[in-house]
Amino acid sequence: MKYTNPAEYAISRYHLQQATRAQLSSLGKAVSEILKSKKEQLKTAKYYAHNKIKPSGNLRGGKTAASLLRGAGSSVVVISAGMSVYNVATAENKAQALSTEIGGWAGAYAVAKAGAVLGSSIGPWGTVIGGVVGGAIGYWSGTEAGSALYNSTQD
Repeated sequence: MKYTNPAEYAISRYHLQQATRAQLSSLGKAVSEILKSKKEQLKTAKYYAHNKIKPSGNLRGGKTAASLLRGAGSSVVVISAGMSVYNVATAENKAQALSTEIGGWAGAYAVAKAGAVLGSSIGPWGTVIGGVVGGAIGYWSGTEAGSALYNSTQD
């Protein structure tokens, strides 16, 4: 089918995508995104460029949201690192504070990764939510483990 109006093409494409997505399970959606190769992505981009098709608003919005979230994530890490340095620098027992902070960062990293992977099965926002919640839970449990480890060496 040949479209003369780019809006008709975009609407038709959107409805086809929605029908296809509706048939996939959450896990199927996550796996299909993970398996999509760079070659396939490049092929799609070349097709768009050759046919002078502008990406749909969803694609542009997704890129914008991703870049905003990436920037926000980097900011949170920098601020959190500064808070950790401050906590260690102002603590009376620097060794215990350092052990607690290291445990917190290790826990946050590990559990945030796991939360993001699990969350990706429900979509991009699931990845974000899983990473944030996983990071918070990991930091809390890591600080507890780091503190317990320090206390066990002092007895």
